[in-house]
Amino acid sequence: DGEMTSLPFVDEKASGQFFEDDQKVHLYGLDYDYVVHGGPNRIERDVFLEMPIPRRPFFRESNLEVGVLKEAKDLVGGVVLNKKGELLGQWSSFPDLSSSDIERSLYVVPSYVLQEAVEAYVQQMPLNSMGVEFHPLNWIEASEFGLSANMLTSLKGDGRPERWFAVNRLAPDTPASEVLRAGDIVLGVNGQLLNHFRLLEKCIRDDAKVTLDVLRQGAVIQVDVASVPLGDQSDTTVLYWGGALIHNVPWFTSMQTGAPREGAYVSRCSSGAPCSRDRLYPTRRIVSANQQPVNSVGDLIAILQDPELPNEVRLQAITTKGRPETLVLRRDDQYWKSEILQWNTATKEWNRQDLSMVSE
Repeated sequence: DGEMTSLPFVDEKASGQFFEDDQKVHLYGLDYDYVVHGGPNRIERDVFLEMPIPRRPFFRESNLEVGVLKEAKDLVGGVVLNKKGELLGQWSSFPDLSSSDIERSLYVVPSYVLQEAVEAYVQQMPLNSMGVEFHPLNWIEASEFGLSANMLTSLKGDGRPERWFAVNRLAPDTPASEVLRAGDIVLGVNGQLLNHFRLLEKCIRDDAKVTLDVLRQGAVIQVDVASVPLGDQSDTTVLYWGGALIHNVPWFTSMQTGAPREGAYVSRCSSGAPCSRDRLYPTRRIVSANQQPVNSVGDLIAILQDPELPNEVRLQAITTKGRPETLVLRRDDQYWKSEILQWNTATKEWNRQDLSMVSE
């Protein structure tokens, strides 16, 4: 909402702690009849959000610290202000897509998340990430992995963090996947004790590479981890073929399913199109076309540009659960033309061109 950018944002604290326990706030939002409700409330505590893996690959929040309101209002959404009228956060809904019965929870998203997103959008600049999903641990849980107080003496910072962060999932084909392992516990970043997750996040946003102090198998080691842009900015080509949208495999899809990134990923299939008729369903990963290997959407485009390509194309595909499928897609160029959608980095626009007219 453009109006949100006109509200003053709450400044971050140097400690990284954003929400205060039992903090007095005001919540304003809409109910399902679009009637505005507002009134005093309190931040009960902050939590490290962990949403279940969706049944099918879908956008899912991770590595996000959010606030929990003492009186959770069942609203479509809203804003949370502090006593000065400054924007403390957005009252947002988070759906649980792990089953057919979709449930949702509402939390306060910190205003610094909104501010970063708005600035990145306005400046057309990607946000950096490590491509790592973390799981929070308390001191007792971390000590079961071998953590002790004397391991923290070399790090700058006072006190003992309330949460420790263990590596839960790694995005494939990222620098982090080469040096980190599931179960590693991050103790510090760039020589500073990791007393709050926001410290790690800010270092990743600001620097191309960070140095982590990591607890692994009872010993502390240092590893250098380079950041990667969120959103796969390198994927600038989308194929529209047989009514299906096909592109390279997104890294978050591989992260959620554990599938490799080789192949061409089907993200959408139009109703009544050849892809629907011949069962080329979304989330399939095409790995072969007419017995030629497909490692990327570029490989598939090159195969389809063959002037002697038959009307029926034999495909080998793999489901998100690793099950192979063989199918034949019968083209219908009269009603379902094949096109390339190409992102122009200069004009910031998508350009559309007939597949047969695109040079290999």
